[in-house]
Amino acid sequence: MAEAYQNAITASTSGIESAEGDFRAFHGSATSERNIWYQFFTASGFGNDLVAGARLVDLMKARNDPRLSGYFLPNELGDYGGLDVNTSTPANQISALNLEPEYRQPLLTWAENQLILAEAKYMTGDSAGGAANVNAVRAAVGLPALAAPTFVDVMSEKYIAMYQNPDVWSDYKRTCIPTLVPNGGATEVIGRLPYGSAERTANANIPLPSAFPGSTTGSSPVRNWNDPNACP
Repeated sequence: MAEAYQNAITASTSGIESAEGDFRAFHGSATSERNIWYQFFTASGFGNDLVAGARLVDLMKARNDPRLSGYFLPNELGDYGGLDVNTSTPANQISALNLEPEYRQPLLTWAENQLILAEAKYMTGDSAGGAANVNAVRAAVGLPALAAPTFVDVMSEKYIAMYQNPDVWSDYKRTCIPTLVPNGGATEVIGRLPYGSAERTANANIPLPSAFPGSTTGSSPVRNWNDPNACP
């Protein structure tokens, strides 16, 4: 593990040096050129299923994060709120996503690079160096510095900074941060994306569910071979 973190430090030190170097997709106002999230919301037929999540909104509100209004729109009550799948949140308390057709979707960013460095330094004994990386990201969005960031602070910062990036799911599965409550009677947050029946029919290379660790039935889903353990 220490070697992997050291490799991450070496690679990230040669990575994106400033926010101006962020790798972002170009999008336009034409229907076929619009931002991918905007297209899904407006044209997929499933747009109403795409709303703010309570865990992220509550976390951002608790720290007065100035990115909140950039990520989400005010709800009907003039506040910001997210859907909690376990409490049947009233619709008028749930914020919609703040989406624009021409928004340049971030793919690889300086903030991600800084927070990879922060995690790797923290886990290899350089907590002071990691704090500098975390606080650089916070300063860039107008948040005050943290005197002694914890590992939870590091991963929470990354969870917020990488909004709309599926890598946060992998981070969660690695670190179990932030704390998430599974939906309904499920025993764990989903550990892998399911394969559809059409894909299974067309692709003989997909292993059968029985080849993955974990149960294949009930509320305990199968997991990838390199990620066998669910978060507690």
